Amino acid sequence: MSRIEPLSPPYPPSVEQALRRWMPPGVPYEPLTLFRVLHRHPELASRMFALGAGLLGHGLLPAVDREIVIARVTARAGCGYEWGVHAATLAQQAGLSLEQLRATAVPGVDASWPPRHAALLDAVDELHETARLSQPAWDALGIHYEDAQLLEFLVLTGWYRTISHLANGLLLREEPWGTPFPASHGSLPASRGRGLSMSGYGLPVTIVRACLRDGGGGSPTAVMEEAPLTDDQRRRIPVLMGTSHAVFVHAHHGRSEDPAASLRFFTAEGELPACGHGTIAALAFLAERAGVEDYRAALRTSRRAFAGRAVRENDRVDAAFDAGPVSLREPTAIECDLVLRALGVTSDTLAPGTRVAAMGRPRLLVPVSTRSALAALVPDLARLRAACDRLGLLGCYVYSTPTHTGRVAARMFAPSIGVAEDIANANSAACLAAHLAGQGDTDLAVDMGDSLRAPSTITATTRHSRSGPLVRLGGAAEITRIVRLP
Repeated sequence: MSRIEPLSPPYPPSVEQALRRWMPPGVPYEPLTLFRVLHRHPELASRMFALGAGLLGHGLLPAVDREIVIARVTARAGCGYEWGVHAATLAQQAGLSLEQLRATAVPGVDASWPPRHAALLDAVDELHETARLSQPAWDALGIHYEDAQLLEFLVLTGWYRTISHLANGLLLREEPWGTPFPASHGSLPASRGRGLSMSGYGLPVTIVRACLRDGGGGSPTAVMEEAPLTDDQRRRIPVLMGTSHAVFVHAHHGRSEDPAASLRFFTAEGELPACGHGTIAALAFLAERAGVEDYRAALRTSRRAFAGRAVRENDRVDAAFDAGPVSLREPTAIECDLVLRALGVTSDTLAPGTRVAAMGRPRLLVPVSTRSALAALVPDLARLRAACDRLGLLGCYVYSTPTHTGRVAARMFAPSIGVAEDIANANSAACLAAHLAGQGDTDLAVDMGDSLRAPSTITATTRHSRSGPLVRLGGAAEITRIVRLP
């Protein structure tokens, strides 16, 4: 427990907005404990944000160089808290592997580092040990960096030394989703395995960004071959990988010539019967492994079988699948009252057409009048979780009224399954498509993730049948890296 108790929800609106701004892009978790402690002193927090955000978002150093410096500074200071947060988010986004990140916590600089990065590591070590930088160390940096970048390097090292002092002085425990801090020589102590026994050690995990928008953004999703892991171990995979979901794929030959695969989906809270963006990620994974341009498969989850397709073009995969049946009903008065209050949706912004939609677990579809009203939402997540748990809802899907071209913006809040806000939620997009098809909107492009600075887009095409609306979901995906379980 922190020496100074962090703020807990519900937060005042100004604090809620500030905390969300502090979170790394695309991280679908509650605000960091450090941020919630700092907001016991809002004036200090606001001043710190300006410098921290400037270094991370507007710096002159390449992102990978910046993250090497941060990892080394925090490792030398023994600050597992901040090391783990960056290792799980910005460092991996910058392209550092888990092996490289662990190497930042190992004494010395081995020959595997390129000269530029070796110079950074040596300089950080010297500053840590002496608070000074020798001429040879300065000259080694000067080969690779301009004067402005060298100034930024010195400020960056001092800033993250300060952050390390804060986290260590407050006795902050590591975030549950952060990467575990290595022990000496890069090995994890037995007690830090986060619930993964040796049966999972070294298994490869493919990180897929699903539901890209214009080639960027997307929802990072962990995809693994089926392995002998317990359900508790499976729940730890998204935590270790810094993703909201993990997909476990068992590929096999069906009775027809087409390949077949079984899928299981997990969040930190447990198993889900379905996951739309996880299915898109799994199709990208299977297509890449098959090495074919046009991949088709019969997919199976715990509840149904359906067809999926993935078309590869260079590094991008366009995937689509049949979403399955959607049931719709009018919400009850208590459902509307509890959820809308927790969301902060008022009569001024609520549009007609609230519905309960189900593909497995039900969720509340909440229309708001404009994209700006959607972007301004600051839900009380603790209150929303209590409401959803009481009502048996997966969460709530808030969306703007569609344009004449079928463009929609949406946000999915699902704290009951451990996802405060989802970057992309394709199954909820299918629920929305089935609902809006009754109004004549049969081709949708749903934009999500903007509030998390991870723009994503899901397509949904609906056709009518005797059994009800049939929705086909689609999205672009890209495999970004393969890592191994610690």
